Amino acid sequence: MDIGTVITTTVKNAKASECLKCGLCEQICPQHLHIRDLLVEAAQTFKKIK
Repeated sequence: MDIGTVITTTVKNAKASECLKCGLCEQICPQHLHIRDLLVEAAQTFKKIK
């Protein structure tokens, strides 16, 4: 899987809970964020709001 596939899938689905957890976003993040962990937190927050 390449980053183009990840971006296309992410934009298409647009849900933190549907993260593929492949880690490619973290590899290219210039701020070195733990994006996968942040998406889990975001998904839990949105689940509570529903």
